Amino acid sequence: MAAEKISIIELRRTEVFRALPKRMAALIENYLSNGGDKIKAILSSYSCGEKSARVMAHNYFSKPRVLECIAVANGEDPDRAKFLAALDRAIHNKKTTPREIEALQLSAKVHGYGTNEVENGDAPQKFAIGSIIVQRGKKYRVIASEIA
Repeated sequence: MAAEKISIIELRRTEVFRALPKRMAALIENYLSNGGDKIKAILSSYSCGEKSARVMAHNYFSKPRVLECIAVANGEDPDRAKFLAALDRAIHNKKTTPREIEALQLSAKVHGYGTNEVENGDAPQKFAIGSIIVQRGKKYRVIASEIA
């Protein structure tokens, strides 16, 4: 169960917020005070045009420290916010290594993210025919063949 949202004044007292650079802290304050509009927050925190603000919004609001601070303000788990940011980066990065995937899987297990079922490493997994799966960084297509 998530805690209640906290005010900007309360957020300013948190360790997460105080660790931010001044401009990034101002960005988060503007974001929270304007109702969550990322572009308006960038435009009020930095002197730039709207086109640049869109690019900056994408960059700043995908940073783990920013997501962590927003999660604290919204009464959510900041560690989960950082994990989801790392997961999103890994999903969109073509050069994500098998070790990085394993590290994310381990982190998910340690923090209890994902399914509540206990995984049995020896149990066979079920996949739909034609689906593509990734194991140790290599892609495989599931096919059906007759067993004599």
